[in-house]
Amino acid sequence: MDLAPSSISSNATIARVNSLEQFIDLWLKGKSPNSQRAYRKDIQYFLVFLGDKPLEQMMLNDVHDYLAAMEAQGWAESTINRRLAVVKSLLTFGNSIGLLRVNVGKAVRLKEMPRNFSQRTLTESQVLMMIAMTPDQRDRTLLRFMYAVGCRVSELCSLRWQNITENPDGTATVHIFGKGRKNRWVKFSCETWKELQNLRGAAKPEDHIFASRQGGGLKPNQVRNIVKEAGLRVNAPETSPHWLRHSHAGHSVQRKVPLTLLQETLGHESLNTTRNYIAANPSDSSAMHLSV
Repeated sequence: MDLAPSSISSNATIARVNSLEQFIDLWLKGKSPNSQRAYRKDIQYFLVFLGDKPLEQMMLNDVHDYLAAMEAQGWAESTINRRLAVVKSLLTFGNSIGLLRVNVGKAVRLKEMPRNFSQRTLTESQVLMMIAMTPDQRDRTLLRFMYAVGCRVSELCSLRWQNITENPDGTATVHIFGKGRKNRWVKFSCETWKELQNLRGAAKPEDHIFASRQGGGLKPNQVRNIVKEAGLRVNAPETSPHWLRHSHAGHSVQRKVPLTLLQETLGHESLNTTRNYIAANPSDSSAMHLSV
């Protein structure tokens, strides 16, 4: 596949690639390993559908035909939306660096999907019981910390002791290097900090906060297993690490935490993402302030 820039491209060419594989590698540069694996898998479906047709010869019809093919195969709407979003990302990237003359994906709108955050949110009692009923100190502290700061599983696994600073008031602040290579700082309570300190022992600043029994940091799948086992203890068998993040957000909304503060804590790029938790946790509305 020749992705040489078109002479009528409206964008200046800032990269040159010799193959489709190289183009995809360039697109995925800087994304997390988990995101790269997921994006490669999703874009492969589209490339197989295109067959031998080069990306630079694509038209809007091709994307619409791909959508129709996925619908005909009975894929879930969430899966279709995700795969279309990946295609749009690749085409937008190619156009932005001048390798694709036109971004045909720009004209494709994703379907509005119902938000089901409330179905993936534990009650405060469930979270506290999960923590209290977990016998292992490391696992118990992990659950408490994930819920307290609302971090993602990948963020948790990368944390080291040097990422935490104690504050003069006895609280602590964790520096999280998160999704999209963005930094954020999350302050958390004295009590949670004391729990972490009890876990530390002789660990060095460069050591992982949550260490594996075999050495090194815990892997995401290990954390998922810990959270799943804790969920089973409170009759929530589908619980995953992201449920703790959703629960942090949902419970914060219920406690009237300002959305801008919640956005900063969770590392949401858009406030609209944070606003979704209001719909998922309707503890108040204008209707509750009327006389009927």
